[in-house]
Amino acid sequence: MKEQLKMYSEIQVENIFTKSVDEKIFFVLACRIVAGEVTVGSNMSLPFSAGLDMTIPIDEIDVTGDQRIEIKVHCNDQEEIEFLLGLNLNGEALVVE
Repeated sequence: MKEQLKMYSEIQVENIFTKSVDEKIFFVLACRIVAGEVTVGSNMSLPFSAGLDMTIPIDEIDVTGDQRIEIKVHCNDQEEIEFLLGLNLNGEALVVE
């Protein structure tokens, strides 16, 4: 049986903010794609604590320029938004798989 390889991409976070669209709250990362490609449904690894990562799914993507995108993650409530904002991801290089 042939082993299936996972493809990884890398993004550089340039800005983080929140956005409300049609009664949904999104955590948004404005990013530059460093390597690979990023698609809806991919998982993003976020640094969490002491070398541990947490993965979250990408719900929507808007292309904003050459190699620049906005990644949107749907959040259920304000606590989830506050948690993600508290990770302070500005300037971070993140892996997407």
